[in-house]
Amino acid sequence: MLDGNPNLLGLKPQLTHLSGTYDHTMNGLWLNAGSKVCLHMLLKRRIITFSIIAAVCVMSVWAFRFFHTLRHVPEAFAAWDTGTLCVEYLRAHNDQWPTSWDELLTVLESDKGDQFALQGVGMKDIPYDQWLKEQIVVDWDFDIKDIDDASPISPKDGATFPVVWSGANPNEMIRNYLQQEHDSQDH
Repeated sequence: MLDGNPNLLGLKPQLTHLSGTYDHTMNGLWLNAGSKVCLHMLLKRRIITFSIIAAVCVMSVWAFRFFHTLRHVPEAFAAWDTGTLCVEYLRAHNDQWPTSWDELLTVLESDKGDQFALQGVGMKDIPYDQWLKEQIVVDWDFDIKDIDDASPISPKDGATFPVVWSGANPNEMIRNYLQQEHDSQDH
């Protein structure tokens, strides 16, 4: 009865292939339940791998931006505070530009000095005004009539100020103040 025919024994000679299983008795490709599960597992594994890689990339970008921002916070505070000092000095001195750090810092000793806060005070062990002088360069010969090109404040290294907070760039603060004053005089 059993003359060695594998089909009579219930055995099918098969070769496993990546795309499915070949059934040599039918001369065609057919997928059995096991290979469907394998394809499903392969697809699931690829989706999970892609999701993990995407999540790691997104977290890496976020972490880089976070630490980049954190590293620039002291510089950003110095820029913001210098802009605040300059705007307050202009308000207190009828839009006259200061001629030195000592003159600029007199605004802290005025009555208005108690009405605004410097954001970076207490960040450094040295006196804050000394630290500002070490971090920021002010063009003491700046002409306030040049509203459009108002960039009298720069970092000591000559680079651009790091953007950490909107509206905290000292040159933008001065331009906005001068533009508001210019607009109020026109009306």
